[in-house]
Amino acid sequence: MTMFSTEPKMLIVGPGALGGLFAARIGRRRHGVYLLDHREDRAAKLQESGLHVTGATLADWTLPPGRASTRAAGWPVMDVVFFFVKAPMFAAAWKEALPVIGPETALVVFPEAVDLSALKKRSRQLIVALTDDRARMEGMGRVFHESTGDTRLDGTASQAKAVAGILKEAGIPVVLDKKIRELRWVTLLAQVCVDVPTALADAPQKSLLEPPLSVLGDRLMLECVALAKALKRPVSAAALKTRRDALIAKAPDAKSPLGRDLLRGRPTERAALLDPLLAAGKDKAPLLADMDRLLRRLEKEGPIP
Repeated sequence: MTMFSTEPKMLIVGPGALGGLFAARIGRRRHGVYLLDHREDRAAKLQESGLHVTGATLADWTLPPGRASTRAAGWPVMDVVFFFVKAPMFAAAWKEALPVIGPETALVVFPEAVDLSALKKRSRQLIVALTDDRARMEGMGRVFHESTGDTRLDGTASQAKAVAGILKEAGIPVVLDKKIRELRWVTLLAQVCVDVPTALADAPQKSLLEPPLSVLGDRLMLECVALAKALKRPVSAAALKTRRDALIAKAPDAKSPLGRDLLRGRPTERAALLDPLLAAGKDKAPLLADMDRLLRRLEKEGPIP
């Protein structure tokens, strides 16, 4: 196990809902926490007012001076960098964080849709991560913790135990999982089954979503099983259903992140989620292909009135 210094330096890239939740809990316990945000106004607000978490966790964290910025240049090399940014923003976030990433920096990557293949070539300290925590933003620096869950780290990574120790100290339940990459794949497929139809329902397209969402979700699940098999990364329908139902149960009334981004005109994870799957053959997933076409239209034209 690789050990960090007595006061490790840690960077949270993407201090939104989940990133902010983790930052507040770790920041209360550790002094060396920094926040990297792509928005200048939000970084300034975080530096001025800190982070405030309500809901399942109550936490307030006031940042020390000079700890939130849109640029990492000038900060010390980090022991750990946690990435919470979505796939469309990952390349830009990586570029901004690069000045503080050293050869021994542990890179903890949470978003399921981020392609890990390029990162493997850039760092030998990659730690794949998943969390079942659910959170949403209620304004700049204000996070509502919707539900708690385990955070899993790749148990085969050399620095995983050291990172797990930091998270446990902050009150975050951690599991070291040597099969996390398989669970990450199943979770990505489950996200497709949940987020894609929900995103279209959140936009004013309900007339185009017949039959009901529950039926569409079941059909998408079977299509995802077929696509996974074609990609030589097979999953069972039972395992996918279990993971999908667990995601829904954690936050049954939550809005789809894909849908929120569509409605706000922000870059979405549609391409990262769907393009690799549909590359296996759109004929194997006609419903998903139809939904992908509608999502592409929404990305281009905005919600249809």
